[in-house]
Amino acid sequence: MASIRAFKLGLPEGLVAFLGHVIPWTELLAGLFVLIGLWTRSAALLVATLMVVFAGGITSLLLRGFTDVKCPCFGALGLFCGDRPMGVCHLIRNTGFFTAAAALMYMGHGRLGIDGLLRNGKSTCRT
Repeated sequence: MASIRAFKLGLPEGLVAFLGHVIPWTELLAGLFVLIGLWTRSAALLVATLMVVFAGGITSLLLRGFTDVKCPCFGALGLFCGDRPMGVCHLIRNTGFFTAAAALMYMGHGRLGIDGLLRNGKSTCRT
């Protein structure tokens, strides 16, 4: 919830609490579905949508002059941007994730993903 408050959007506390519980689980499940190839295009669309929303939030911070906001994104890993305050690095990282999600939406699942295994297991014979 602290990461949502950090965006300084003035959201009601009840909504912040709700989003603080829903967003991490949404990210986790969407990432898992992409990873195992289940409902790949839908999961990738969800990931891409989250990246656009997060980039919008970061852009909003920067345009309002909040340049010292730290993001606990990726927890202790600090993937790509380390412990830097929100900024251009985070926008570039999110753009990369968005691009990967868009490619998955276009290409779909791989042969080893669950979607591919289910599709390959279906008979194309007509009786």
